[in-house]
Amino acid sequence: HDGESIFQFVKSLLNEWDIEKKVFSITLDNASANDKMVEKLRKDVQSSSPLPLDGKYFHIRCAAHILNLIVQKGLQMIDVSVKKLREVVRFFDSSDVRLSAFDKAILDCGDLTSFRGKLVLDVTTRWNFTYNIIRRALDAKEAIDLFILRERELEMIFDEEWETIGNICDFLESFYDITALFSGTQYPTCNSYLACVINFEKLLYDSHKVPSNAVRKMAKHMREKFDKYWS
Repeated sequence: HDGESIFQFVKSLLNEWDIEKKVFSITLDNASANDKMVEKLRKDVQSSSPLPLDGKYFHIRCAAHILNLIVQKGLQMIDVSVKKLREVVRFFDSSDVRLSAFDKAILDCGDLTSFRGKLVLDVTTRWNFTYNIIRRALDAKEAIDLFILRERELEMIFDEEWETIGNICDFLESFYDITALFSGTQYPTCNSYLACVINFEKLLYDSHKVPSNAVRKMAKHMREKFDKYWS
């Protein structure tokens, strides 16, 4: 999957479909092989059909991928309390016995928790999976605390840490909605792109007003990544 091979493959498809003189833009993620491929393709297309603005906007990076990179940058600096939560889920997700013990903790909490279902370890390359595990963990707070207390092998998540987790989740909710919109496949999303990016920037700009130090720290690193791609 090197740049030259991808270029030859894409070029063959453009010729097969007879659209090599009609292409003016291509959307790709940030893989280095794609960068090399698109530069060769730009020159090839430009040689037979002049591109708008001399090809300045020929390569459009995938908005969903950029958004994922931005939030992942923030999550790298995430508060230790969320890391502790991930360790708890990793712990009981590794054994059927532990999963049963967690299910029992849910039952024993009774009306204290409305959580039903299960917590599954997040996928580190997809930040929205991390958001989902945080959101569901908040619903299962009482059961998680009881499980940790019984197991004695895990660090307790204290009330102030749960508060931080909640603040992070609240802050990321709007970004989660934008990610869902950008990732849609059954409806057009380009018409919403500019408004979403502007909203994204405003959320980051307003983050200095957030009381949580963890959220402000996370947003600072997200702004640095945002400026690299969308500033």
